[in-house]
Amino acid sequence: MSFFKQRKPRKFDHQPIYYDAQKEAREEREQKIKAEMGLIEEKELKKNFDKTIRGSFREAVPGGSRTGRQQSGNKMLRILLLLLLIIIVVYFLVSRYAG
Repeated sequence: MSFFKQRKPRKFDHQPIYYDAQKEAREEREQKIKAEMGLIEEKELKKNFDKTIRGSFREAVPGGSRTGRQQSGNKMLRILLLLLLIIIVVYFLVSRYAG
């Protein structure tokens, strides 16, 4: 613990657990060969690739893309309920000590 010496930031080192680079390269080559032979169209190949990429981050994040709107609605509901509870408590306190 020194006042003048700053610690260096830790490096990000992610080691994927279930990633097989050879298998992925093999499947990609198979898809390209099938497209060249005419068994599948290249448009379909690109469509399959786009499906896996598009929206994959949103699906990976818990709650997806709609949670922002949902959370703001829940937050507003909590604020309204808290405000209502405070108004009721103040009403009972004022009615008890005023009369």
